[in-house]
Amino acid sequence: MLLTNHAVNLLVNRKVVPPRTRGPKRYHIYLNFITVPLFCVLILLACKAIDGIVLKRGIIGADGVKPINIMALFISLVSSSVNAN
Repeated sequence: MLLTNHAVNLLVNRKVVPPRTRGPKRYHIYLNFITVPLFCVLILLACKAIDGIVLKRGIIGADGVKPINIMALFISLVSSSVNAN
């Protein structure tokens, strides 16, 4: 993006293309059941609340933790709260 901005500015300065009349382009981040947990894990890794070993053990299900059971619990809680409304 930085390279394209410089290229457009160069072309505008050389009067090859007309200057932009609109503001900068907006970018959107779509949040859903896949992206939110991913962002949360990345934030926890970035602030060093967890490390890679903890993440690996959580994914493979070490120390008696069963990730599929936890996912089933969360999904059942979400579906029951949606049905209540």
